[in-house]
Amino acid sequence: MSEAVAGQLATVTHFVGIVPLLWCIGLALHRGLMASEWWIMAAAYGVSWVADSVALGPNRIIAYNCYVMLQSGLIAAVLAPKRAALEIVTAFALVGMGSVLLLGPTNLVPLHTVCWLSLAVLALWRTVGLLRSALLASFGLGLLLWFWFQQSPTFTTLGAYQCTRILGTTLLLWAMTRPFAAQHRSCGSSTPWRSA
Repeated sequence: MSEAVAGQLATVTHFVGIVPLLWCIGLALHRGLMASEWWIMAAAYGVSWVADSVALGPNRIIAYNCYVMLQSGLIAAVLAPKRAALEIVTAFALVGMGSVLLLGPTNLVPLHTVCWLSLAVLALWRTVGLLRSALLASFGLGLLLWFWFQQSPTFTTLGAYQCTRILGTTLLLWAMTRPFAAQHRSCGSSTPWRSA
């Protein structure tokens, strides 16, 4: 992959994070009220846009450490059973702080592994259909390709990882056109969003 193509792909994927929020706005204007869970999911994907924007400046490492915890915490709060959500989000924060304190702010592997692998497991456990596909593409396949890029930072590995971000976001947009409850396992809960 040429440097010019990699640069164009990086620009596209920089802005792909904001697309779910814009999509939610468009769907809300067209169809009316949308489930709050979709807005939270869209905001979680938007966190990567904020982090990519901040990373253009001198605070790159801080942005990358914070965005993984925040993005994963928002999605876990939507998908996890109510009692477990706070525990999962707390675990993300502890792993983030622990990895920065013990390994330094540039070693992102433990944080990405715990957060994104947890989201992939939650996707398998708590979702169905297009939402499951979106989350597995973004955080399951995304984690594997991110590892590949970390081990071999080339334009090809970066491109593969960025294409996964585009795929996951596209699947999320498609999932948003359907009711959230139809794609989330309520596990016997009285609410369609998550069990008690």
